[in-house]
Amino acid sequence: MRALFLRLLAGALAALVAVQVLGGLWAGQDRHLMHVQEELVDVKLDWAAERLRAVPPAEWDAELHALRPSLAVHLTIVPPHAPYLPHERSVRLTDGARLVADPVGHLPPPLRWIVAQVVLGALAMGGVFWWLGRPVLKDLEALEAASRRIAGGELGARARLGDGPVGDLGAQFDTMAERVEGLIDGQKQLLAAVSHEIRTPLARMRFQLETLRDTAGDTAVDRLDRELDAIDDLLGELLEMARTEQPPLEAPEPGATVEVVNAVCRRMEGLSTAALEVDAAEGLPIGTKDLARIVENLVSNAQRHAGSKVRVTVAAGRLVVEDDGPGVPYELRERVFEPFHTGEKSRNRALGGVGLGLALVKRAAERWGATVGVDESPLGGARFTVAF
Repeated sequence: MRALFLRLLAGALAALVAVQVLGGLWAGQDRHLMHVQEELVDVKLDWAAERLRAVPPAEWDAELHALRPSLAVHLTIVPPHAPYLPHERSVRLTDGARLVADPVGHLPPPLRWIVAQVVLGALAMGGVFWWLGRPVLKDLEALEAASRRIAGGELGARARLGDGPVGDLGAQFDTMAERVEGLIDGQKQLLAAVSHEIRTPLARMRFQLETLRDTAGDTAVDRLDRELDAIDDLLGELLEMARTEQPPLEAPEPGATVEVVNAVCRRMEGLSTAALEVDAAEGLPIGTKDLARIVENLVSNAQRHAGSKVRVTVAAGRLVVEDDGPGVPYELRERVFEPFHTGEKSRNRALGGVGLGLALVKRAAERWGATVGVDESPLGGARFTVAF
């Protein structure tokens, strides 16, 4: 950054010098024109003096009056004892009298010179700053592009500015991005390893439970089996959460999403006593795998809480899943999408779930630029909307 500051300072000084040089050129031109005018005044003064010497002093005023239209210079006859003025330009006549010309002032600069000076000064300053600022702007654009890619989930994006004007900043940015990527990858690998290690003893526990079924009774074994299923589901959803943090690898398939919604709903139709109504005739800009995951979690959530009806609708770029259950209290509508939040009061853990389904829905939808929200359904329960 110090090098960048020094370059900008040097550019400003160079532009200032250029403007001063242009001003000096204009001042020199002004002095030259003034010198020429002074010489011209001297020539006219000498010529008028010769004309006056040729006539008697009594006729000087009349002769000078006759000469003035052709002189374009104001001349005055002063008496012999009149004091000399500073920078006076005069010629002595007879009897000590003098013919004096008015002082020559600075000529006002022509308009074209003023415009030329302003334009050339602006071009000089603009050129210097463009020459210095263009590399900086280019590096900042590359840094912005890399940050946008990382914000979009592409953690491997780097600025790679090299030795540019903001190269140090780019190197620090790349180092930070590399550390963040390493930390996230490490967490995912740890999660996958822990999940695998936990599932191995879970499988052995299931085998042992089956051997105890005859002695411990089906009721106790079934209860323990359900707890093991819950642990297994939790591990699966944790791994799924880790996968949804990556940018989507599949392309959006709006034409195939209609069949995906209907297929998922047909598969889940018999999993609840609530009737499942489906109206999906429009495509959505999302990959089929993520859409299946979203529909499955939303429908499963609705079936757990519905009284007698669940309705799935796809229209105007929105996926809507609603039920006629107790709904979601207003103060909990933001928190239901947080991981491990299972709700309170009307929608609680007793109805099943480990609190990751809606969080998975939110993350999967956000990977495709969609938003997820919940409000009250006309059916009386909750209405979850995924808007693309």
